[in-house]
Amino acid sequence: WEQGLYPVFSRLMPVLTEPERLLSGLEFVKNYLHTAGVTTIAEPGGLVSKSLQEAQNAVFGGLNTPFRSYFIVNGNTMAKNQMENLIKATEAPLAWGNGKTRFLPKQVKLLADGAMFSQTMQMIDGYSDGHAGEWMINLDLFKEAFNKYWDAGYQIHIHQNGDAGLEMILDLLEAAQSRLPRKDHRTTIVHFGFSTKEQVKRIAELGGMVSANPYYLTALADNYRTNGIGPERTEEMVRLGDVVRAGIPLALHSDMTMAPAQPLYLMWSAVNRTTTSG
Repeated sequence: WEQGLYPVFSRLMPVLTEPERLLSGLEFVKNYLHTAGVTTIAEPGGLVSKSLQEAQNAVFGGLNTPFRSYFIVNGNTMAKNQMENLIKATEAPLAWGNGKTRFLPKQVKLLADGAMFSQTMQMIDGYSDGHAGEWMINLDLFKEAFNKYWDAGYQIHIHQNGDAGLEMILDLLEAAQSRLPRKDHRTTIVHFGFSTKEQVKRIAELGGMVSANPYYLTALADNYRTNGIGPERTEEMVRLGDVVRAGIPLALHSDMTMAPAQPLYLMWSAVNRTTTSG
């Protein structure tokens, strides 16, 4: 956060504190999504801010809005600020929706390792240039929050990009299943940048699901073949074929603005695995 996201957030703050600019931006998003043919959107793990939610309600909540909006609470924020009353604090935003916007109950978003575009994902074999990945939150805090949400019966969506990040998540999920078995927990791996075939097998065995961003390969593979990752691992970015063959429930998402919010284009990216250079 301190190294990477804080400067970005600092530049974003004027937008969030100037109502006219914020509402104008949200109107732009509404028109963009309508043009793309999107009829339902989900924002898992966005900023936990009642004032921001009220602005989103004002633009997205009206009956004439051409799509419905569903929000999922950011568990990292809750863990950092409300660990003693984690479940109660996570339930508070459920009342913040209005009209066509609402929060999904008994669901939460946790964030494990860093981002694909900045190469801060946690990789088992590291990076060819020697730099290191990052965790989005202290791991002890992450694990404590995961276990509290698991015990409370939540569906947990987890931002993951590197194979080392995925290994940590699967170890945690396996331990939770052994301690307190849940048949239909639907723990969802979100983004799914890098993984191994053995990890895909474990996701299936543990009853997990995958929501992938297939645009990562389209946008980044040309660059990552020679920078940080190398050709062998780059070929296996977002390995959705293995997910399908394993019978794991699979969804695609844009993570806008990390990819265009254009469903057919994302489907094209997933099927053809073609980079921007061809």
